[in-house]
Amino acid sequence: MEFIFIKTSYSTFSKLYIEEIKQSLQHEAVLAVESAKNHNLQEMHIPFNTISSRFTLIDANGVVIYDSDEHKQENSLDNHLSRNEIQQAIDEGAGFSIRKSGTQNVKKAYYAIPFTDNRNQKYFFRVSDNFDKIDIKLYKILF
Repeated sequence: MEFIFIKTSYSTFSKLYIEEIKQSLQHEAVLAVESAKNHNLQEMHIPFNTISSRFTLIDANGVVIYDSDEHKQENSLDNHLSRNEIQQAIDEGAGFSIRKSGTQNVKKAYYAIPFTDNRNQKYFFRVSDNFDKIDIKLYKILF
């Protein structure tokens, strides 16, 4: 009986944590868009220096313009247009996914929203955070 309770509790807490991290990333993405409105493309990353989450600016073709964790290697990053959160953002206006990062090889939660700058150029702002730490928090709570 205890095992069933723990499994049910883990599932319930996991859903709550997923929703919490989604809302947190959504909040950061919306702030990013609002902040970026005051900057040109070369300066767009400046407002995100204070965000603790990973931030990625992606153009409409999926090319990474800026990545806060991989800023020295933007040109070497894969095209991001087919990423789940980007496709969902195209289809629904915002996208969320949890998956293994192709760049950092760790499980991450991603939130992406489209953005059009003052020159009518389309981009995606994507924020992400390590998801593994969520699993660790849940484990500590339940065990």
